[in-house]
Formats: sequence, structure tokens, C-alpha cells
Amino acid sequence: MASRGISETNIITKSNKLVEASYNLTEVEQKIILTLISLVQPTDKEFQPYMFSIKDFIKMIGGNSNTRYKELEEITRNLLSKTYEVRFEDTLSQVQWLSQADYNYKKGTIQLTLHRFFRPYLLQLKREFTSYQFKNVSKMKGRYSIRIYELLKQYERLKERTFDLNELQHRVGASDVYPAYGNFKQRVLVPAQKQINMKSDISIDIKEIKHGRAVKKIKFFIESKEAYIGILPKVVSGNTEDYKKQKMKVIQTNPVEELDLFNVLEEDNILEVHNLAIEIGFSVKRTVIKEWLKFGKKKVINVMESIRYNKKIQNPIGFIFSQLKKEEEEIEDVIEINLSQRVIRELIAEFTPNSKAVKMDLLPDWMIERRAIPLFTKVMSEEEAKQLWNDKKDEIYKVINKKREMMVY
Repeated sequence: MASRGISETNIITKSNKLVEASYNLTEVEQKIILTLISLVQPTDKEFQPYMFSIKDFIKMIGGNSNTRYKELEEITRNLLSKTYEVRFEDTLSQVQWLSQADYNYKKGTIQLTLHRFFRPYLLQLKREFTSYQFKNVSKMKGRYSIRIYELLKQYERLKERTFDLNELQHRVGASDVYPAYGNFKQRVLVPAQKQINMKSDISIDIKEIKHGRAVKKIKFFIESKEAYIGILPKVVSGNTEDYKKQKMKVIQTNPVEELDLFNVLEEDNILEVHNLAIEIGFSVKRTVIKEWLKFGKKKVINVMESIRYNKKIQNPIGFIFSQLKKEEEEIEDVIEINLSQRVIRELIAEFTPNSKAVKMDLLPDWMIERRAIPLFTKVMSEEEAKQLWNDKKDEIYKVINKKREMMVY
């Protein structure tokens, strides 16, 4: 029996082939399996039974004190007895995820062992694997958010990934549940984007690619959150020795090396904006892009996308610059320069569409308030959150709906 403890800082490492596979697990089932995977070391030769406190596990995955042992018993019983389909590119395997589960109620522990089928995808990995810290998914809500996070984390260095709509639905196990795109968007994509952006080490934007009026592909833009640069190991694929060397290099990072990392990120952002401009139909100098990026890459891309199909704009560079400044002034009028600035910006961003539409309804203030109060309480007391909303709701409401109006064709 292994003695490694469960922790949100544990590293989950999977073969990219398993990341890409299609399977359908519930949210809690995924978190149980990921807890076990976080205890496996890529250099292990065999799976071991792992024992940990049920109470600690429930707390780590975002459960509450009312979660009962009997509920976990039923979940692990399914993982032991139910046949799950794991679809790879050309093959289908019918397997159980666990080979054994043992409960000790006197000690309040559970001991679990992964099924040997998964050994090639978790053990002795030399190349083509994806790694991330468990805390990036442990508090996520919804079965689809975790799957989409993994599929995009694998492409973090490439900054973007495009799926055929049917392929994405199939990969996350939603083909039969939400076959219509409208439902898939509202029930899968939108919640997953919010969960990933709020609770993980990456942030994503989503672009619909249409053929006529029908959405045929989904393009994700992937950004590493700057707070993690130079602190966490940023491994997407590689071999185990490279992983160890990179981890040591990150731990030993000095200020000069951190500056170099930020320079690399800036170059990537400049190239991405430059390529988007060419795609839309105009060219722009590097110095201009650097000035735009001072407002934030996400804002720049949103404004650029807003003029993609607007043939009336004769000077796109000037328009983009003026729009970025205008938006900044509007938001600065709403926000005080303190902690409230960040949460109000986040609230406005949540209700700002990522792509244009033929029609965009104005949002009622009660809908915005329902999201605002929980968001504000992340950085202040509930009383302060309610006061901030009452003080700023008119201005926030005005900015959000003005941004939505701008995204109408």
C-alpha cells in the first residue's frame, strides 16, 4: 500500500492518448479517478492500492459535511461493476476503472486501486503526456468542465485548438445528452468556460465557426494565467527526465529568468494578434500591437472580432485603438482602484459575448445581481459585496449592455 497523501498540489500525469479518449464519467467519478492518478508516479512500474481519509477527500473535491459514506459506496460500486466505454481513435475498450475498493469505517478511510487496463496510459510515461496540478480541477462543477480543461490544457503551448462540433460532443460524452448545438452551448460550453476561467491555471475564449447559419466547429483560444508563470511547472508533453529538469529550473527561477518568460509570452501575444489582423483583412505594425496589448489581449481580440464583418470601418487600426481607450475610460468610471476593480471587471467580462450575433437581448439587472454578489464575496464580506453592488449596479448594467449592443451585426 502506498503512503503518498492526497493534496491539491499533487501532479496528475496522463498519456495524451487517454486525454484524447472519449468516455463518460460523472463529476464525482472523475474526481475519484483523478485523485488516484494524482497519487501515481509516472516512474511507477505497477499500480498500488492507495489509502486516504474519506473526510479529506470529500473536502478536497468540494463536497460538504452532508456527503455520506453510503453515497461514495454507490459511486465506487459503479466504478467496480459497471462497464464503461473508453473510445480511442480506432478502438473501443469496455472496462471498469477500479479493480478494488476497501472501506474502513472505524478509521474513516478508503483504499482504492486503479484497473490494470490503464497502466500503459499512466505508468512509465516517456513522451506525449499532459500534466497539471489537481487543484486546477478539484473545485470544478460539472462533468464536462474537467474533460474540456484536459483537452485544452494539452494544447496550452499552442494557444488554440479547434474541434469539429460533433467530435467535441463525442469526446466529452455529450453527443446523446445534448445533440442540439443550442443546448450543448448553454449546458456544456458556457458553464465549462466559466469554471475553467475561474478555477484553473488557464483561461479560454470560444469562437463559433459557422457554415451558413449552422455552427460546425468550435475554436478555443487558450491563455496561461500570468500568476503561474515562473512558479508552477508548465509541462504539456515531453519525457519524464525533461519534466524533472524543468521543475527544478522553475523552482530556481531568478528575476532575470522570469522576465525572459514574460518576454516570450509577449512575443506569442503579438504574433497571435498579428495573425488575427491578417485573417480579418488588414496589416498592423508590431509597435501598434504592443500598445494595444497594454489594454489586455482578451480585450484586443474581442474588439478585433467585433469588426470582422463590419465593412463600414475604413480605418480598422484607428477604430480599434479608439475603442480600446473608450472601453477603458468607461470601465474606469465604474471602478475604484482597489480590490473591487478586479471583481467588477470579471463580472463585466462574464456577461460580454465572445462573438457577434444577429440579435442580442439586453440583460435584466436581477440576472447580473445574481452572479455579482457571489463573485464580489470572493474578495470581501457579503455585506460589503451587497453595498458595492448597490453603489455601482447602474453603471455596471450600463457598461454590460453597451458592450452587448456592440456585438450585434
